[in-house]
Formats: sequence, C-alpha cells, structure tokens
Amino acid sequence: MLRSEQPELVRQELWGVLIAYTLLRRWMGKMAEHVKVEPQRISFHTASYAIVNLLAIPSLDSAGTLPKQLEALLAQSRYFVLPPRRTGRYFPRVVKNGPTNSRRKKCQSVLTDWHWPEGGPLR
Repeated sequence: MLRSEQPELVRQELWGVLIAYTLLRRWMGKMAEHVKVEPQRISFHTASYAIVNLLAIPSLDSAGTLPKQLEALLAQSRYFVLPPRRTGRYFPRVVKNGPTNSRRKKCQSVLTDWHWPEGGPLR
C-alpha cells in the first residue's frame, strides 16, 4: 500500500519498492550461486523475511557489522532452497458439478427402523 498522496512522492515510493525488490532478487541470486542451484529454487518468502529482519532489527554492534551479518546469511543459504519441482504432473481444467434443483435420495437404512431389534438400538 502506498502512503504518499502527491504524484511525485508516489513515483519516488514506487522506485523505492522496485529498487528494494531488485536488491532482494540479486541477493537471492547470490544465495543460489553459493549453494549451486537455480535462483528459482530459493524461497522468496523465506529469503525476504530473513533479509528484511536482518535490516529491520537494529544491531547492538557498530554499523560496520552489516556485511558480516549478510555473509552469515549467505552461509545459511542452504536452508532457503526449495525441493525440486515434480515432473509429469498434469491437472486439466474441469467444471465442477453444481447444486441440483431436486432433493437427494437419503439412505433407506436411516429412514426406516425395521432392522433394529424391538425397542431400538439402545435397549
């Protein structure tokens, strides 16, 4: 959701979002190179959560620790790898059965009492 109201500020905010997305995808590419998989195999959700938390939580150390923290995140990149996609899966589109205008026939054993001994099932 964009917070700005003026057109110039909306443009600036959109550019900020696009730059952040590009940086996130590039870092995910580095993570994929590190573990030698395709970039599509890195979980976007998990990687974005980890990177945003890394940047959002202020470190108690000096500001120069960010490269060290990013390198530590790169070392953990094997945890962000998704399993390979399954091949040979095919799910054609179908039309589901809709509701009918007539009532459904109920099971006859539910409607009748002839199969119970005298007095019903609990006696």
